[in-house]
Amino acid sequence: MSVALLLLLEHRTDSYGVAGIAVASYNFSFSMVAPLMGRLVDRADPRRVLMAGGVAQLTAIAVLLAVVHVSSVPWQLVLVSILVGISPPPPITACMRALWPRLVGSAQRASAYSLEAALTEVVFIGGPLIVGALTALASPAVALAAAGALGATGALAMALAHPPVERVAGQRVARHWAGPLAHPPFRVLVPVTVCSAAALGLLEIAVIAEATDAGVPALAGVLLGVVACGSLAGGLWYGGRTWSADAGRQYGWVLAAFALCLVPLVFASDIAALAALLAIAGMMIAPVGTVQGQLVAALAPSNVRTEAFTWINTGNFAGFSLGMAFGGTLIELGGSASSFAAAAAAAAIAAVLAARARALASHAVVTPA
Repeated sequence: MSVALLLLLEHRTDSYGVAGIAVASYNFSFSMVAPLMGRLVDRADPRRVLMAGGVAQLTAIAVLLAVVHVSSVPWQLVLVSILVGISPPPPITACMRALWPRLVGSAQRASAYSLEAALTEVVFIGGPLIVGALTALASPAVALAAAGALGATGALAMALAHPPVERVAGQRVARHWAGPLAHPPFRVLVPVTVCSAAALGLLEIAVIAEATDAGVPALAGVLLGVVACGSLAGGLWYGGRTWSADAGRQYGWVLAAFALCLVPLVFASDIAALAALLAIAGMMIAPVGTVQGQLVAALAPSNVRTEAFTWINTGNFAGFSLGMAFGGTLIELGGSASSFAAAAAAAAIAAVLAARARALASHAVVTPA
C-alpha cells in the first residue's frame, strides 16, 4: 500500500515531497486507528469486523483513486490519504496472532509465531515486486487498486476461516479504558518494541544511503531483499529449535544478538561485504518478532489480546518512522555509518529494557518450539 501510494502520488504531482507527506499521513492515521479496531474485535464478532473493515478500506481506496484522477492539489491528496488510513483497516495480522493460543498448544506456539514471522518477510519481498511489476505493465493506480483488492480478499478469507467466538449470554467482562496498556507486564513491551523498530528504520535508511552513494540507487531494493531473506532463514531456524529459557529471557538475548550483528555494518568496506553482513544481521529480525509475539500472547489478558497486538503494531510503526527520520539527519551529518551505529545502539537499548523488566521476566511463560 505505502509503495503503491507513493508511486501514484509522485506520478500525479511530480513531487516526492508531497507524496512523502501524504504517505506519512496515511501510515500515521493507520497506526492510530489500529488499536481501536483491535478493541472492536475483542468486544464484537471478529468476522463482522474483518468483513466491514475490508469493504470500508476498499471503498476509501476507490475514493482516493477518483480524487487523484481529477485533482493534484497537495492538501486534497493528503486529506484523502488520511481517509484511507482511518477507514477501518482489517486487523488481519492481529487477529491471526491472537488466535494462535486457541488453535495450537504451547509446545507448537513458538513454531507458529516463527513461521508467521518468516512468512512476513516473504510479504515484504514480494509486495514491492508486485507493485513494481504492475506499475511497469499498467500504472501506479492499478497497483494501488490491486493492493486494496488483495487486502479486502484477505479480510474476507480471514473472516470465513475465523472460528466462532463463544460468548456466555449475559456475560460482562470488566475492562479498563486503557485496554491492555492498563496491565504493567504488557506495558513493558511497548517501549522495547519502539526501540527495536527504530533500529530497523535506522538500518533501512542507511542501506538506501549506501546504495545511493555507490551510484546505484536501485541496488537498495536488492540489499533490503538480502535483509529480508536473512530474516526468513533466521525465523525458520529459530522456530525449528527447542529453547529451555522462557520467552522473557529469550527476548533480551535475541535483541542483544541483533545489536551485536549490527555493529560490523559500521565498518563495511564495500557493497559485497555490506550485503554479507546484512544477511547475517537480518537473521535476527524474525526471531525478535517471534519472541515478541509469544510474549504478547502470554502477557496480555485474553479479552484484550487482539488490541494488544495492534498496540505492538503501532509501536513498530512509530519506532520505524522515528528511526527513518533520525537516520536521515545522522546520515547528513556523519554518513551512513552513523546511522548503522545508531541502529546498533537502539537495539542494545531495547535489549537492556527487556532484560531489566522484572515484570516481563516474571510473567513470561516457558514456550518451547
